[in-house]
Amino acid sequence: MSTRARPRATSTHRSVLPGVVGTSVAVAVVAMVLAGGGPEEVPPGLSDPGPLVGWGVRLARLASDLAAIATVGSLLLTVALLPGRPVGRAVRSSAACWSLAAAATWFLTMSEASGVAPRDLDVATVSRVVGTPQVSAAASVALLAAALAVAGGRLRGRWEGRGLLGVALGAALAMPLTGHVAGGEPGSQAATSALLVHVLAAVLWVGGLAALVLHLRGDPAGLSVAAPRFSRLALGAFVALAGGGAVSAAGVLGPPGPDWLSGYAAVVAAKVGVLGVLGAAGHLHRRRTLPRLGRGEPGAFAALASAELAWMGAAAGLAVALSRTPPPSALAPSADDHVASSTPPVLSVPGVLTQARPDVLVVTVLAAALVWYVAAARSASTRTGARWPARRTVAFVAGLLVVFMVLCSGLAAWAPVLLSVHLGSLVVLLVVAPTLLLAGRPLTLARGRARAPAPLVGASIACAAVLLVQVGPVLETSLRSSAGRLVAAALALAIGLALLAPLLDPGPGAGRPADAVGAVGLVALGLGVLAVRLTVGDGLLAADWFLELRLGWSDPLRDQRVAGLVVAAAAGWLLLVGAEEALRGAHRDGPQEPVPDPGGQSRTSTRPTRSSSVTGP
Repeated sequence: MSTRARPRATSTHRSVLPGVVGTSVAVAVVAMVLAGGGPEEVPPGLSDPGPLVGWGVRLARLASDLAAIATVGSLLLTVALLPGRPVGRAVRSSAACWSLAAAATWFLTMSEASGVAPRDLDVATVSRVVGTPQVSAAASVALLAAALAVAGGRLRGRWEGRGLLGVALGAALAMPLTGHVAGGEPGSQAATSALLVHVLAAVLWVGGLAALVLHLRGDPAGLSVAAPRFSRLALGAFVALAGGGAVSAAGVLGPPGPDWLSGYAAVVAAKVGVLGVLGAAGHLHRRRTLPRLGRGEPGAFAALASAELAWMGAAAGLAVALSRTPPPSALAPSADDHVASSTPPVLSVPGVLTQARPDVLVVTVLAAALVWYVAAARSASTRTGARWPARRTVAFVAGLLVVFMVLCSGLAAWAPVLLSVHLGSLVVLLVVAPTLLLAGRPLTLARGRARAPAPLVGASIACAAVLLVQVGPVLETSLRSSAGRLVAAALALAIGLALLAPLLDPGPGAGRPADAVGAVGLVALGLGVLAVRLTVGDGLLAADWFLELRLGWSDPLRDQRVAGLVVAAAAGWLLLVGAEEALRGAHRDGPQEPVPDPGGQSRTSTRPTRSSSVTGP
């Protein structure tokens, strides 16, 4: 951005941000007061942290959501809408605000849950509530946002931006997924998946528009490039947000009846009305403001986008109000809501097929990945004149099938109640599925000549994930919640791809293969330590959950030892993959064979290097 454009951007920040924040706060407060989502009156004789805590936790949550949207929007701008746009300072500032707001939410949520004023919190009180889903989620978000603030200031390339965008999206899902839908009926996997789609679409849509308004209003050239790209994303986000929201609301309200006249239903209706306004604004953008923007007239687009952003602020306020409004009777807990009441019978091979639980979100993502891969392979074949190897396509499809079996077969039915199945599913997504997917060279198709991330990145994140399984409430949260299991599965697959990409699909100009082999060996060592802990340790992981289940056909401690063997097998898989690549590297780097020269002299044969072998089909 030129120096002349910066003052205009600063003016935009000063004029737009207060209006958006003020609208969000006002709408949230009014909606909670009218729908019953404000602080509840505490019965006499029980401790009360006070109304300041009740309202404080709600407003802190709203501030956290707004800062999350700003962070995601800035990262989306530099990754997809206007690649290479410097946004490090904005990411650092918004992520720092996000971390502070999440920390305030964490502190006030502990006070509200314990019924103790903040000044009276002590270690004993905190220990009783620190492991609850809402408190754990807020703490996790605060830490992740702090990490984003540190890393955002050092943002240099698109790979770093993509990684940070993934972390930001994951953190943005944490607190919404501890609400009514994700914490409701145990079998409500469809509603949970719909909520994931709804939240992701909302964050990307609102964040993307905020990035255009706050970063590019003073840069007509950049706006003319980024706005049409955002328009395509916004249309898809609108459809996904509406569909996901409809399924989530239906899961709470149930069929038409008295619950549709509740305060919760009124907030849902208000959100539908705001969504209609935003849909009309998007139509105006595509019909009028985008063509004028292409003719060098950015004023109309900027004005409408600023007004649209204010309506989105109102939608954010309604979302927070909805999360605090008591759900109607359709979601009231009953004796049949215990997970054990819907658990499958004893694990068996036929049961893995007959107890299938297909997930709409998973199937959609896998189908989209397959369509993209086939199209990209055809494009590569056309571009190079050589047919894309069939073995790569087979490997990629096999990887997709592995992911489908883990998340949609009967394994998904047993995962919440058997640690061996749960951890087995995660390590398959961590090491087996990425091996097959990367054997198809999808990154080569996607990136052209860009490099995979540094080996240390995937190894560090994988080791941290292995550690988190053994300490804290992460494992139990992923067992108790269908949303937690989906998030854990997505993270395991993403970490595995980041870990193995430098080894299996590095691209030209990548670092030494020995570094990638060493990173894989480090993660294998971490998995080995976890396997020993599971196999010979006396303590039961997620003990509260398994003792609560009281399954008559499974011994939790014995099943934990089986889980240790499964994790050990995953460590062995990684060692085999690393050893195979190390041997290939040694063969490539070994002495070159002399080849007879027609002129009578011996010359050295030229073999394709690792980098050159991955650029073409």
